[in-house]
Amino acid sequence: MEKPFITAIVTGAGLGTRMGGKKNKMLIEIDGGRVLQRTLMALYRSDVFDFFVVVVKEDILETVKTDILPQVFGENFSRVAVCLGGVTRQDSVKQGLLHLPEETDLVAVHDGARPFVTTAVVRRTVHRVLQGDVDGAIAAVPMKDTVKMCYDDGVIRNTPNRSQLFAAQTPQVFRKETILQAYERAIWEEIPITDDAQMVEIFGGRVATVAGDEGNIKITTPSDLLFGERILMERDETMGEDHETDVSDWHRL
Repeated sequence: MEKPFITAIVTGAGLGTRMGGKKNKMLIEIDGGRVLQRTLMALYRSDVFDFFVVVVKEDILETVKTDILPQVFGENFSRVAVCLGGVTRQDSVKQGLLHLPEETDLVAVHDGARPFVTTAVVRRTVHRVLQGDVDGAIAAVPMKDTVKMCYDDGVIRNTPNRSQLFAAQTPQVFRKETILQAYERAIWEEIPITDDAQMVEIFGGRVATVAGDEGNIKITTPSDLLFGERILMERDETMGEDHETDVSDWHRL
């Protein structure tokens, strides 16, 4: 089959309140590389995406344009657009969707604060959608801890079967029409969401999981920075280029 056009929306407009300090966490350095720079480079090196939409806060807009993007894309910005995010993550993804190239077939939404995503995870997620039996796919890892559901007073209501619980990661990949329609309905009906897959699920879409990576952490608190440095020490600096799923061979999908 003909290679689909895939656009990555990278969300980097969060408030970062749990990180503390005044510096935007997208610009925090981990072993010499800024968080957003590492994220974009990891996605770029996967050789999957035809276009990138980077959603950021206004306070780092110029830095992203003049410093981070050139380090990832060189002098050719024909494959990337930058836009300002909204108050919530949902608002920011909506802004990103407004900048999709018309020829987009698949949309991958990825947290700008997940700089350690590997090529293998990206390709597995895209490959799952291209199999044709689902509307979307997300990277996820099995829950290690037992989860308790409680009433408001803290009394345990039930204990879900841990074998059926997974922690969602990104990328989350969807057919363009699926995510556009889901966002349009969610905004019209004022439905709050915590991730994009949830929105697609609410409106009847089929979303599958693929194996994520324990190292695909989201930089949220200062302790995550220390964990990130450890990941880099243990991982090849090629950002884990693993061609386990070769999505460049589209005619086999």
